[in-house]
Amino acid sequence: EDGKFYSRQGQEKYYVATDNLQKPQYKGLLPHDLMDIIAYHRLHFDSSTETGTVFHLISCLSEFGKLGLTSIGNSPAEAKAIYAQVEQVLDQETNCV
Repeated sequence: EDGKFYSRQGQEKYYVATDNLQKPQYKGLLPHDLMDIIAYHRLHFDSSTETGTVFHLISCLSEFGKLGLTSIGNSPAEAKAIYAQVEQVLDQETNCV
């Protein structure tokens, strides 16, 4: 083991992750609302490119305004950019810009 993350095809991947993306403006956002935002903006993990974002802790979203996510890219810069795009879209959709 080398401690690196590889795709099923053996390509090295990079990720940015948090279990605490939390903002007051996210409170009240229901999981199905989040899924609609993800689908509309194509923020989900794409198995064909093996890049994108995997969301978790979405049951905390409505009550606490908190969720977790892991953004995966082909480079550190791409992973950071994917993460930043997700946060920007969530902020826009919840009017917290």
